[in-house]
Amino acid sequence: MNTLTRLIKGEVQRLVRYKILPVSLVTAAVWIALFFFLSPQEARGTAPLFIFVDVATMSILLLGAAHHLEKQDGTIRTMLVLPVSVGQIIAAKTAASLVLALESAVLTAAALYLIHGVGLRHRTGRSETAIPSGCPLPPS
Repeated sequence: MNTLTRLIKGEVQRLVRYKILPVSLVTAAVWIALFFFLSPQEARGTAPLFIFVDVATMSILLLGAAHHLEKQDGTIRTMLVLPVSVGQIIAAKTAASLVLALESAVLTAAALYLIHGVGLRHRTGRSETAIPSGCPLPPS
């Protein structure tokens, strides 16, 4: 498990070195700036779309850029000769992708909540838990 932790740490450091994580933060800032131009009703209606689009498309685009930069640097070839399995390499890259997606989703959701009071609803087992907000959400 220690090897996997070091691989994940290396992947996150690579995202910072290739400026993938900072670009993701700038993109989240652009979304946040856009939220100021929306009414609370528009924000409430489009909140899931903003979060999904940001997480899905930016993860794909930025990780594609990371792959290209790793290919140029020869990082992948170096990793394949390490005494770790390909599964551990893939797990580390997946974990780094999750860090990128989580950072973006949390910033976007927090901005929606702080700017417009839009809360997120989620189901836990049989009961429904809601994050309190100033704007009521439409019935499910």
